[in-house]
Amino acid sequence: FLVTLFLIRFMYILIEPYIKKYIISIVSLFLAFYFKEEGLWSTFWIGTTCMGIFFLSMGDMLRNIQFNNYVFSISVLVYCLRYPLNLIDMWDARMNLIGPHDNHFVVMVTMLSGIIMMNNIFKRWIDIKIPILSYIGRNSIFFFGFHFPLVMVLYYYILPFLNQTQNIG
Repeated sequence: FLVTLFLIRFMYILIEPYIKKYIISIVSLFLAFYFKEEGLWSTFWIGTTCMGIFFLSMGDMLRNIQFNNYVFSISVLVYCLRYPLNLIDMWDARMNLIGPHDNHFVVMVTMLSGIIMMNNIFKRWIDIKIPILSYIGRNSIFFFGFHFPLVMVLYYYILPFLNQTQNIG
């Protein structure tokens, strides 16, 4: 997960000054679609990285206009229609996988709509400062990096000592 986040950010920083953002979005979306076949090593590394670059570039392009009332309304409509229209059966962002009968492009647009919807909800109605969450947010890279060694110590050293190694994940 962290390696993929690093790749997404690093690659985007490298290519964004030279390629228009909408081209980055389109190409990365099509590459994520191409590398979506389950079981391929490329599904995880290439497919997930391309999917992440798609969302990062879309976020960069929509940074300010996502809070427009019209864009917010359309996003809510699209995201909420996913349920009665059964637009998404399954989506696994970690592996760039979707349900067998889902359309990859519809899934990505629906998820993008959900991101815009949630960003608006939090910015409009839940924009409060919670000191512990603000601290974690400002220091998130530390927590991202620190959680894995902590889980390993817990799993291999502390839980066996307490006879608690059954299915912690």
